[in-house]
Amino acid sequence: MSLSRIAFLFVAALATLTAGQATAQPKGPPPTLDKAGWIDDPKLQRFAPPAMAVVSEKALKDLYKAWKIAGEPPAIDFNREFVIVMTAKGDAVFFVAAMKGNVQVELTGPPKDKPGFAYHLATHPRDGIKSVNNKPLPKS
Repeated sequence: MSLSRIAFLFVAALATLTAGQATAQPKGPPPTLDKAGWIDDPKLQRFAPPAMAVVSEKALKDLYKAWKIAGEPPAIDFNREFVIVMTAKGDAVFFVAAMKGNVQVELTGPPKDKPGFAYHLATHPRDGIKSVNNKPLPKS
């Protein structure tokens, strides 16, 4: 067995073992928005916000429209929470950890053999958070 195959199996096993813990929601009410899917047109990935966060109703509606996400976005109190926006080129597993005002997120998984990208939109409390993956939250 090649070293690259062993490394792939290790990463796959680690993702499987930690996925339930990493994606577990904190105790309390469920997130206002937790939506994931696949978009076939890879050109639309350019509409993902550079800061990986949406902090206004208008920006969320614009993203839904650009990505042609079915339905209307839910009503979100953007004074209390914001939307984390993640994309990946393959099947995705969502990891999140908040530390010292920064939310670290990753959307990862094995690549798909078709064009497009996976996305995951999830609300997160604003309380004390100033950045996502060390990128400052956008201004409203």
